[in-house]
Amino acid sequence: MFLCLPLSFIQSIKSKIMKQLEDIYNRVVEATLEASGLTFEQLATSRTERSVIARVVMINTLIEIGFTEFDIATVSGMSQSE
Repeated sequence: MFLCLPLSFIQSIKSKIMKQLEDIYNRVVEATLEASGLTFEQLATSRTERSVIARVVMINTLIEIGFTEFDIATVSGMSQSE
C-alpha cells in the first residue's frame, strides 16, 4: 500500500529541509571564516595553502554532520568537481 501525499505538501517539506541545510551550511562557513581569518572570496576562490586547508576542513565538517556531496553542491552553488 502506497501513501499518496499532495505535491504541495511534499514541496513544502522539501523547502523547509533545504532552508535548514542552508542555515547549517552558512553557520559552518561563518565559523570557518572566523577560525581561518579568511574572507569569503578567499575561502571560495583562493589557491593558497591556508584557503585550501580551510575548504577541506569545512567540507569534512559538513560531511561529518551528515551532508552529502549533493547537499553541499546544492547549498553552496558549486558543482561537486569544484
